[in-house]
Amino acid sequence: MTDSEAVQYWYNFIDGDLDSLSILFSHYAKCLFSYGMKICKDEELVKDSIQEVFVQLIQKRHKLKQNDTIKGLIYRLLRNKIIDEIKRINRGKRIDNLIFITESNFEMDAEHYHIRFEEDFIRNNKLTSALDQLSAHQKEAMFLKYSECFSYEQISEAMGMNVASARTLIYRTIKQMKSLLFENTVY
Repeated sequence: MTDSEAVQYWYNFIDGDLDSLSILFSHYAKCLFSYGMKICKDEELVKDSIQEVFVQLIQKRHKLKQNDTIKGLIYRLLRNKIIDEIKRINRGKRIDNLIFITESNFEMDAEHYHIRFEEDFIRNNKLTSALDQLSAHQKEAMFLKYSECFSYEQISEAMGMNVASARTLIYRTIKQMKSLLFENTVY
C-alpha cells in the first residue's frame, strides 16, 4: 500500500468507513508489532496494545482530523499505550532499554567465511557496546529512522516532540555512535 493509498483509507475512516480502518490495521499490524517488541518484550502486551490503539481510534474517530498522519499517529499511540501498560504493571519501575538485533548472512568459502565471521564478531561487539551506551530515547529514535524509515516529521509525531528536536536527537545520536565506535580504532 502506498502512502497516498493509506491517506485515502484514513480519510475514508474519518468519514465513517470502518472497513478502511480494517484495511489500515491489516497493513500496519506487522510493523506495529515489530516496533512494539522493541519497546517491550511481552508479546501478548504488544498485541493487546495494538488492538487497543485501533479500538481507541474508533472511539475517538469524531475528534480526528484529516491532516493527522496515520503512520506517525498510530506509532505514537502504540508507544504511549505500551509505556502506560508497563508503568501500570511495574508501578513506576524503570522501562528496560530497547534491544536492537542485527543479522548477517554470507555465502563464502570456509576460509573467507571464518575471517569474515571474526571481523563481524568484533564489529558487532563494538556496535552492541556503543548501542548499550545510548539512552532508550536515542535507541527508539534510531530504530524509527533507520529500521522503519520514518521521516523526521513522522519521528516527531511518534515520539511526541517537535521536528527540530527529532533532527537534533538523530544528529547527536549519530555523532555519539561515531565517537563510541571509533574511539579505540588505530589507523
